Amino acid sequence: MASISKDEIIQYLRDLNSAFDNFPISSDHKYYFNFYEAPGNPRGSDSALALKSLIDIEELNGSSAQLFSGYRGTGKSSELLRLKSMLEKENYKVLFIKGLDYINENEPLEVTDFLISVGAGVADACESLTGKAIIKEGFFKQVQNFFQNFAITDFSFNFDWVSFKLKLKRDVRLKHLIQERLNNDIINFVEKIQEFLISIKEYLNSEFGLEKSPIIIVDDLEKIRGTSENEDLVFRSVERLFSYYDWALKFPGWHFIWTVPPYIEIMNATIPTLFDGWTLIPMVRLWHIKEGNQVIDYNGIDALKKLILKRGDTSRILDEEGLEKVILASSGNVRELLTLMRNIIIKVYMNYQMTNNLSSISTGDINTIINEYYKTIQNSIYTSDYDWLKKVANGNEIFIQDEGMIQRVAKLIDTSIVMIYRNEDRWYDVHSGVRELFSKAGI
Repeated sequence: MASISKDEIIQYLRDLNSAFDNFPISSDHKYYFNFYEAPGNPRGSDSALALKSLIDIEELNGSSAQLFSGYRGTGKSSELLRLKSMLEKENYKVLFIKGLDYINENEPLEVTDFLISVGAGVADACESLTGKAIIKEGFFKQVQNFFQNFAITDFSFNFDWVSFKLKLKRDVRLKHLIQERLNNDIINFVEKIQEFLISIKEYLNSEFGLEKSPIIIVDDLEKIRGTSENEDLVFRSVERLFSYYDWALKFPGWHFIWTVPPYIEIMNATIPTLFDGWTLIPMVRLWHIKEGNQVIDYNGIDALKKLILKRGDTSRILDEEGLEKVILASSGNVRELLTLMRNIIIKVYMNYQMTNNLSSISTGDINTIINEYYKTIQNSIYTSDYDWLKKVANGNEIFIQDEGMIQRVAKLIDTSIVMIYRNEDRWYDVHSGVRELFSKAGI
């Protein structure tokens, strides 16, 4: 290392830190790692292939609606981008929508404002696909007519498309007005949205000569969670949207994929049965349960080592033992692993500034970083959760004793305190930070 200049060392650490940034990547990106080709299937069966297979089968009917669920940070968006690529290679036309560009993740949902926001996303996606703004202009006029017909007259339409999207996402007063006025005539409203989608399909057919029904993928809906003040209302609104209004989320002539949070089937077990398909992407399996004990699953650890190696060579700053320790601390959550790696890199850089020597991070520093990460998990747990979480850790199942527990269990799943894994069957476990807390407390 003596032959490497200071500038080269700093650039190495900067590049490495940038490489561990977390963002959705397509399957042809240099950082992409296909877990479904890894030995031992550490993430279970191929989720993108499952989604595509249902679309192919339902193409005879010309339409479908399915749900795709997963934790934030598990690579769900990357798998949807891979699915998009798979579908396009077989001549499907795909409109990909980042839901949170149009939807306020901190406010309760109603089907009316939700579908208007999705419509705006569809219009944007059409422009990206065709290079023409005609659909966007038509949708904008249709929303104007909606508002006039339903006496929403308090808002001027003398603003551009970007401002319009921002109002849909952030203007709570407008959102409430839409809900208040349009909710009284939902059937008519949904029919208008259906007409809008029919017109889009006709337009795409004129542009491309459609061979198959087009597809709309709405991503990021699993991130809708509310604030500490209203999260119960937001959770319930998401459950209500996909249960009570399931019929409003299915459109003739289109294949739809809606992303949903993993807690939604806890809140309402019937929701997966209301749609044509339900696919869940679990955490990367880092252990399995044998005779009631955790046994490390090296297939999962090796898979995440390969994922890290795709991002960069960390051998200068983190030895194999330390790397394995960090991977296990992540509990198989890819986003959290990337964050831990960035924290490692920053600590190494801090040490380099003090010593002018680049070396592997110490075990003590690794432990400090992991313990700080665990604190963020542990601080989200109430002491009243301990007995229930212990049962999950011991039994690898979810236990719902009464309806009063549902909301709290949904929160524990949403915050990755309780995590979903898969061998052939799905099973549950608690986060490594929870096990650490129980071990220190002698629980």
